[in-house]
Amino acid sequence: MAEGEAPQEATDEKTVALAEVETRGTLTVKSAVVTHVVEHLARKVNGVVSRAGTFSAITGSRSPHADIRHSGRTAHVTMNVEVQWPAPVASIAEEIRSQILTEGARLTGTDIRQVDVEVGVVAPPEPEAEPEAPARRVL
Repeated sequence: MAEGEAPQEATDEKTVALAEVETRGTLTVKSAVVTHVVEHLARKVNGVVSRAGTFSAITGSRSPHADIRHSGRTAHVTMNVEVQWPAPVASIAEEIRSQILTEGARLTGTDIRQVDVEVGVVAPPEPEAEPEAPARRVL
């Protein structure tokens, strides 16, 4: 190709011309999709405790849990998470916020304008009790 020449487009049968962007249609991302994505992102942050299961689903106490307020293509996220005590709560919350603002927006195509992180603390696991000695049987 000589200098200043534009590259030629392929003209084989596999080339398909796309319609103008304005006429291609729309993409609708439901709040449930955004919720699922941001909860997954929060779950991946080191220090976040994940609680799920049948009982948690019945009581609505799963963690992490997101509340999404959608308005068109923009969203406001309130994320509720639990962390193991002791934990650097401020840095965990900032990492969650950062992941949701960048990756959440990229994966869902939603303009996530605000992320509020509410952190509940989970007490450290209780130490295991010493096993009791088996009862003696007298014959």
